[in-house]
Amino acid sequence: ENKPSLAAWLAVKDNPYICGQFLWTGIDYLGEARAWPARSSPDGFLDLAAFPKPAFYFRKSLWNPAPMVKIIPDARGTLTCYTNCDTVAFSQNGKPLGTESLPQSRTLRVPGDPANGPITAVATQNGKSVATDTFTTSGPPTQIVLHQYKTALGPGDGPNVAQIELTLRDAHGTPSRDADNDITVSIQNWNKWNTAASRDNEITVAHSFNRAINGKLLGIESGDNRSHENYQAPHHKAFHGRLLLYIETHGPITVTAATPGLPPATLDLP
Repeated sequence: ENKPSLAAWLAVKDNPYICGQFLWTGIDYLGEARAWPARSSPDGFLDLAAFPKPAFYFRKSLWNPAPMVKIIPDARGTLTCYTNCDTVAFSQNGKPLGTESLPQSRTLRVPGDPANGPITAVATQNGKSVATDTFTTSGPPTQIVLHQYKTALGPGDGPNVAQIELTLRDAHGTPSRDADNDITVSIQNWNKWNTAASRDNEITVAHSFNRAINGKLLGIESGDNRSHENYQAPHHKAFHGRLLLYIETHGPITVTAATPGLPPATLDLP
């Protein structure tokens, strides 16, 4: 079991007699929380919702063979840049901020203040631009976005379990990183005509005749190490503007997410 330090990785990379390393751990997990009110180990590269943490991008810069560059905000409000390329040129509002070579620490500090506009990083390898990333500050949330990004194995291995990422975004479509809205999730059977009027009718029929709903909410995870909300409750506070919904499906359903002051969002799962 190795420490996740750069030195520990370089010992593997630079010595052919070391075949690899074992890192504890890839993802945060419940238990070994160390100090209240934490509820999980904080050492993962992914949080409890499997959302990437800053360390994820640092390891990606070490392990990923494809050119990459990523600007990450830290707790102090400054920006850090990770890359696996030779140099990174920074600019803001079209004006150059300087070019930095990859140091031995493999961590770049980003010049400029993001409050003054988006900051772009362009990574170069062998004199060619091969990767780019832009960091933009975010405003208060104006919309909820639902995106299904993974479904578990289907019949024969138990029910389908859809994993749905919920993101609160500002007026420009940027993820609202400071948003902590309390989100309520509901599930209705999906009507095959897929119109607002027919969906309302389907919901009415389902309630009127006690018709079984084709799915159920299994849990909501924010990734917040200090959250003690009921995992299976139909509402949860967002963390950094995000949530992960786990939904069991037995047939077509519509998932609705709502919070006071914003339009609700819906996602149909066939």
